[in-house]
Order: sequence, then structure tokens, then C-alpha cells
Amino acid sequence: MVPMREKPMCKKSPETIEAERQKTRSLYMAIGQFMFEFSQLEFIIRHALGAALDLNETGANAPFDIVTSPYDFITLCNVTKAIFLRTIGCEEQDRKEIEDILNACMKLNNEERVPIAHGTWFIDESGLGARHVPRTKLDVTIKYSRISDIDAAAQKAATLRSRLIKFLCGPIPPRDL
Repeated sequence: MVPMREKPMCKKSPETIEAERQKTRSLYMAIGQFMFEFSQLEFIIRHALGAALDLNETGANAPFDIVTSPYDFITLCNVTKAIFLRTIGCEEQDRKEIEDILNACMKLNNEERVPIAHGTWFIDESGLGARHVPRTKLDVTIKYSRISDIDAAAQKAATLRSRLIKFLCGPIPPRDL
């Protein structure tokens, strides 16, 4: 019988353990914030499609959910863009704006959401990040070595949502005081 070697005990101070826990919580918070902002962006795109098709009614068996929910994000963006560009009488400037917004949404999905949602996350002595293999390249990429990178992606989603809301509602008129 071969004797078992004892594994060396890794002794970490309580301060080190707490710092690691805090870093992990910060990572979870950043990922959650991004996913929240992205889901809000996705809903506003669904709303834009529903409004363009005059599907304002919500609730059980409402046409809005039946029509807008089956699409994955890229298809949702493409269908919404097609509706605005082909069927709604938008002026050229509006056509460019909606196309720019939805193209930026698709870019955000491909470059940020997919690695955040489908990457394999790690935190270790070397740092943190998400290991992701894009289906189109089959090469490993490591993203998000800083939590601030995830925060920046969340901010992009929030900014795109604001741009889309402004596009749909128009500029806020000045208030008479």
C-alpha cells in the first residue's frame, strides 16, 4: 500500500478570507447589474416592437406577449428594425437613429452579454474573469479581468435603453416655469 501524502494546509487569515468574499460579492453584484440592465433593454425593444404593431394591451393572453416573446435577442432586434425601417413612415434621420441603436444592441449582445451569461467565471490568485469560446471562432477568450469592465457593459445597456426610450417618446419638452 502506498502511503497517502498529506495535502499542505492553506492557512489564510480571516482578513484575507473576508477580502476574497468581498471580491466575490462585488463580482456577483456586477454580473447581476449587467443582467438586470440588459433585461430592461430587451423589454424596451419588445415594447418598441409592440408599439409599432399597436399591441399595447398586456395581461393574460394579450397579443403583446404572444407576438413579441418568441424571439431571441438578435431576431428581436432585426424584426424591430425591419418594422421601423420598412413599414413605419420614419424620416431618414429617425431611420438612421433606430438602425444605429438596434445595431449597437446586437453588438452589446454579442460582445458583452454572451460572454457574461455563457462564459465560465473564475476567481483565483491570478485574478478574475470569464473564459468564453465564441461559436464563430472556437478560440478561447478571457474577458472581464476587472469588475469595472462589467460595470461599463451594464452602463452601455442602460445608455442604449435611454436612447431607445428617447427615440420612442421624443425629446422632453422644456417646462414653462
